[in-house]
Amino acid sequence: MEKINKEKLKEIEEEVLSGSDFLKKLLSVIVLILLLVGCNHEPSFSEFSFSEINLKNANKDVQAFIEELENYNGTHLYFERDSTIYIFLNGKNELKDGKKVYFSNFNVDVKEKTLNIYYNQKETDDNLEITANDQLLYQINLDKKYEVIKAFGNGELKFSGRQ
Repeated sequence: MEKINKEKLKEIEEEVLSGSDFLKKLLSVIVLILLLVGCNHEPSFSEFSFSEINLKNANKDVQAFIEELENYNGTHLYFERDSTIYIFLNGKNELKDGKKVYFSNFNVDVKEKTLNIYYNQKETDDNLEITANDQLLYQINLDKKYEVIKAFGNGELKFSGRQ
């Protein structure tokens, strides 16, 4: 009986070992597939759109970006992957002459391989006029990668750069 048990144990051991070879091969194939999929990652573009975002509702990375730039008036871009751009318009800080800046008429359009950002900017010393519009945040969802991004304040080119 002892001999039969040893033979049975040997058979079971061989089955387990051959099964583990199969599992190793299967695992190798799965890892290879995952690597190929990961290396072939393309940004996930969606339909082109833009919208105003409440500063308090922005994700933590965008909020950290805004906090870094709160003391600097101007137009600031934050790129989240290749498919989303946030535009932070900041006029919160008083100018040398005591006036403050507020923004209006934000718009975005596309001309061939260029993304154009438009807005109006006005100066005032009336705090009631600017309270709601001295800091604005817009999210632009891109439909493709653009070669050039231009921003126009009051029709004047403020900056031009590559994505």
